[in-house]
Amino acid sequence: MTSNPRIGLSKIGGFSYRAIILGLSLAILINIWVPYGSFILQSSRMTMGHLPIAVLIPFFILLFVVNPLIRKLKSSWTFSGSEMTLIFVMTFISSLVPGKVMVAYLMGIIATPYYFARPENQWATTFFDYLPDWLLVSSHGNTLVWFYEGMPEGIDNIIWGPWFPPLFWWISLFVVLFFMGACITTIMRRTWVDHERLAFPLVRMAIDLIRHDEETKRTFPNFVYDRMFQVGFGASLILMIWNITTFWGSIPPIPIGSPYHTMLTLMEGALPIKISINIYALCFAFLAPLEITFSLWIFSLLGILEGGLLDRVGFQYSGSPVGTNAVVKAQFFGGFVVFVFWHLWTSRKQINNVFRDAIKGGGKVSSTEFMSYRFALLGLMGSLVYLIAWLMVSGLSWQVVPIYLLFLFILYLGTARIIAQTGLAFLDLPVNAHHFTILTLGSGNIDPPSLTNLGLGSAYARNWRGLGIGTIAQSDKVMSDLRRDKRGLLGIMLITFLISMLTSILYTIYIGNTTIGAYNFGTRDAFGGINEMYYDDIVRWIRNADQLQPPEFLFMALGGVIMLAITALTHRFPGWPLAPVGFTVAFADITRTLMFTLFTAWLIKMLLLRLGGVTAYHRALPFAWGVLVGYSAGILIGFFVDWIWFPGQGHSLHDWT
Repeated sequence: MTSNPRIGLSKIGGFSYRAIILGLSLAILINIWVPYGSFILQSSRMTMGHLPIAVLIPFFILLFVVNPLIRKLKSSWTFSGSEMTLIFVMTFISSLVPGKVMVAYLMGIIATPYYFARPENQWATTFFDYLPDWLLVSSHGNTLVWFYEGMPEGIDNIIWGPWFPPLFWWISLFVVLFFMGACITTIMRRTWVDHERLAFPLVRMAIDLIRHDEETKRTFPNFVYDRMFQVGFGASLILMIWNITTFWGSIPPIPIGSPYHTMLTLMEGALPIKISINIYALCFAFLAPLEITFSLWIFSLLGILEGGLLDRVGFQYSGSPVGTNAVVKAQFFGGFVVFVFWHLWTSRKQINNVFRDAIKGGGKVSSTEFMSYRFALLGLMGSLVYLIAWLMVSGLSWQVVPIYLLFLFILYLGTARIIAQTGLAFLDLPVNAHHFTILTLGSGNIDPPSLTNLGLGSAYARNWRGLGIGTIAQSDKVMSDLRRDKRGLLGIMLITFLISMLTSILYTIYIGNTTIGAYNFGTRDAFGGINEMYYDDIVRWIRNADQLQPPEFLFMALGGVIMLAITALTHRFPGWPLAPVGFTVAFADITRTLMFTLFTAWLIKMLLLRLGGVTAYHRALPFAWGVLVGYSAGILIGFFVDWIWFPGQGHSLHDWT
């Protein structure tokens, strides 16, 4: 990409110092802003999503405020496209940490058992003997009491000591998992980008906006002067401001957005459909290929109807708390597993080429990769050795380790691959790896120390961002399209990730001690009962046998067959309307919740293409960008309103439900 001349920009590894410093500063800001807004203000959760709004808000401020001001004052100091790309990637990486992405799960594990144990929950008598103390905050002194209840008046010093040993080992695990994700991304990049040519619609807009900003000869990026962008921006911002004014109760809200919904039940026994428009998800779904959004909502609808029909015909299944729908979930997860293995099989040639290049090509780093293929393979093997050792030392038996890691790999890789193709802004894991490991092997066949260790796995196995694989893959796509040379980027990403973890964890401990206490952080994340549920699960697994039943295995097999059939039809008939990827996550809770939004995005895009063709769709793109920018501005305004007028009683304008 071309850039205007820049004056006095020192560089490290091809990246300017000022971009690195600004990127790290924003990473620190995000990891303070998000926990403060979520835990203290009870405002919107800014890191919910596979491209969080906590990333887009500073990106939009740079794009529409900072760069235009600099361009007016001294154009040679304007942030270049390469610098904007690096800053975007660094903030994207930093969003992997705060709130209900990583820190909430982690803190809910390491700070819970010794504070919440009581005779009624039977934790002490059931699994305390199996807890690895080096992974948990000690119960000695007032460390946990002050964290959950706040420090008494007159106490000025936080007790930090008991936090550091467990945090060291957990942070080492997360850094290794992140590095493993970078290695996997390097190995799979050829397949996803060059061979399968995945669209990566989630970051397509950021790529286009950066290009427009760099090419502009005016104060603002060219598309800002487009009437469609202005209409979209104005309409969404007015909507957001109107609904923010309803915080005082003087006027009724306009019921558009995630907080507003009604439920529709199509038939007795079927799950209800949430009729709601999630503006954030709508904008990204509009950018996704038409057949994918169609497949997602139609398979979700068929899954709901299937559950209702099974209930109506008398299929009673009580082996799961979700009843009959457990077998429907098993069916779709069977499709997910087959989808992952099918694409690994079809990618075998590209993966073999990576291995061949690693052996023959030496350690030379290509400018198009984060690292050399040899380093990626050696790094992957080294990370795997550390991960296995970490799990076994913490109490997981060697017989369980390979099954557990297999399910982690399937879920993390599969989710990253699906996000790269679908562009879903919100997506949870269809199952959790530690739960599914127990259900597959049977809790009665696993020893109590291993069950306890798998319970601690909630700190990372519930991580719906896949601990970085998807985010790293999306970042790789942004860098590939806007700045071909990636050498040195891996080190910057690792530093960003580590600084983000330290900032978010230490700040969360700080506000727990010095403000309202973590027990009052709210029930949305991991401090208001959810954290206790993680340990209640361990009691249930140890005291009661739990295992997948024949109906679930049967429906999983059926889902695998359906996935193979859809895949065969897709390859046999070019016009086949149902994409296999749509079947993989159509019955995941978040996809089901967003079904009406996905349907709306598909309907709008379908009508545009039918009535005006591709030209009409491209003409409407600035409108979608404007809606997203206006929505983001409204969320930021809502945060400041909650900060000033409603601290502790905030309003969740933005969420994934």
